[in-house]
Formats: sequence, structure tokens, C-alpha cells
Amino acid sequence: MKSTNEMAEEIDASVQDKAHIRYREIVVVAFGLTFNNLGTGIAASITGVNIGLTAMCTFVISLIALWFGSKLGGRVVGPLLGDYAPAVSGILLVILGLIEMFW
Repeated sequence: MKSTNEMAEEIDASVQDKAHIRYREIVVVAFGLTFNNLGTGIAASITGVNIGLTAMCTFVISLIALWFGSKLGGRVVGPLLGDYAPAVSGILLVILGLIEMFW
């Protein structure tokens, strides 16, 4: 088991190397986004929407949103927030999750 100092050093190294994301981090984000799509699928089946068309539109719009968010985050918001950018992005994801849960 790792000590608190080892975990803190690992987090610091991860934050300092912003150009590279670990595969584990990618998988965690992918699973989080997948749960969002699961809810979309359930809602689509309940309302009788065409699942294939919904999946295709979700895929295309998600790619566009990811590309736009990546450009916006990397060129505008990231440099503006500096070292606080990862924390702010996490807070934004939590806020979006709460909005989806209650509205």
C-alpha cells in the first residue's frame, strides 16, 4: 500500500506532465461518459426514439463537442487557469452531473 507522500508525488507528477494522459485516466473518463450514454439509451427506449439514429447523432455531436472542448480548453481556458485547470474541469464535470441528475 502506498503512503500519502507517494500518492501526492504521483499526483504532482501527473499534473506537471499535462501533455500526456495515462491510459488509466482515459479509461476512467470513458466509463464516466459511457454511464451518461446509458441514461440516454434508457430514455430513448422509453420514449420510442430510433436507437440507431440516436446513437449516430450522439456519436457525431460528442466528437464535435470533444474536439471543440479540447481546443477551447487547451488554448483559452487551460492557460488562463494554469495549474488549477484540472481541478476546475473536475468541478465542472460534477456540476454537469448534478444538473443532469436534478433537471
